[in-house]
Amino acid sequence: MKNILDNLPENDSLENSEKKRVVDQILFENKGLPGATMVGLNELQSRIGFVSEAMQKYVALKLRVPVSSVHGLFRFIHSSPPCRVTGILSSFVWELPAMLVAPNN
Repeated sequence: MKNILDNLPENDSLENSEKKRVVDQILFENKGLPGATMVGLNELQSRIGFVSEAMQKYVALKLRVPVSSVHGLFRFIHSSPPCRVTGILSSFVWELPAMLVAPNN
């Protein structure tokens, strides 16, 4: 984590201590929840604004997921119409536990 915070681009939100506290709070509140990465990225973008590459790495580190997963999800969110992403991903995240249970025959 130290390398991420040491090599931040100029004007990155993680340089601002108040914004970094908001980032940490969002990640703490969502860590361990189903879809934490997606929910966290959406909330970060709505509360902070631009989610930089450094912030994506920070999110991955804090949520203990691969950076590629965070980056891929972030790209997917931004390449799809908002209603499609919200509908598909929200439905998937909340139905995932039921999908993992063996079907009744």
